[in-house]
Formats: sequence, structure tokens, C-alpha cells
Amino acid sequence: MQRAPSTPWLAFGLLAALGCGPAPGWEEIAAPAHDAPGRSTHYAHDRDAEELAEPVRQQAVARGLTGRWVGVGHQSDGPSWRMELDVARTDDGPCAVVRYPDDDCAGYWTCTEVSGRRLLAVEHITVGAERCAARVDVGVELQQSGQLVFRAVAGDVTAGARLERAR
Repeated sequence: MQRAPSTPWLAFGLLAALGCGPAPGWEEIAAPAHDAPGRSTHYAHDRDAEELAEPVRQQAVARGLTGRWVGVGHQSDGPSWRMELDVARTDDGPCAVVRYPDDDCAGYWTCTEVSGRRLLAVEHITVGAERCAARVDVGVELQQSGQLVFRAVAGDVTAGARLERAR
């Protein structure tokens, strides 16, 4: 009596008969393709690698924005004031707490955009809104020097500050 072939050998025989073979080995997958002379044989060209690395660089820069920042701000209509900014995160949504101790005002920021070294947000004053603008579009930009430059516009009044990382 003759034994029936086992299932794996039967499947391999069918694949071979149909022109399909075993999967290629690692060496065949990892070996660079040989294109026309003068063309790169790398799978990821330098430009592609740069494009893939850009979001990682931006995340690292954005993480550089987080932390506690302090400084003095100035308004176009005259007043100066101390500013304390705690940036907890840089993605969309509530992202920072801001305090203006000289005016007894405080609130939070809702981040709307992060691009490179720049963060845009909407400032919502929740304590002392009668003394400070209650809702203002604001932005900060991380400078090469390590300072964080703050800008805001509320109607005809512009404001700016240079903030240092708190120690």
C-alpha cells in the first residue's frame, strides 16, 4: 500500500507547478537594485531621508518650547509687566498656563499651530479678565539664543516680551 503525500509537500508541489516558489531570502530583498548607470542604488535617497526626518526634527524643536519661561513684556500703549508662561505641550488644544503677576491676571493658552520654532495660540484670561484682555491671539518663537519671543495683538494694542527659561 502506498502512503499519501503529506499536506506541506503537496502544497509545495502545487506552488512549484504553478510557477510560484518559496519567498525570496533576506539577501535578495536587502540587495540594492542595479538601475541605469549613474543612478543611486539606495532605496531611500538622501532627499527622502531628509523628508522623513523633518517631522522628528520639528517634534524635537517643539519639545524645546515646553517648560517654564519668565520675563518682562511691553505694550505699544506704554505699560510693562512681568510674564510667566508654563508650556506643558505643543499639540492642538489647551497647552500652557500664563500669569501676569503685576496685573493679577492668569489664564491658559489653546495651541492652534506649531511650525518649526513657532507656536500660535489663543490666550484665555480666567482670573482678572477685567484688568487684562480676556481673549487674544498670541504667538511665541524660540530664538537661536534660547530666548522665547512673545507677540500679541489686542485691537490697536500690540505687546511683546523676551522670555528666558526659568531655572
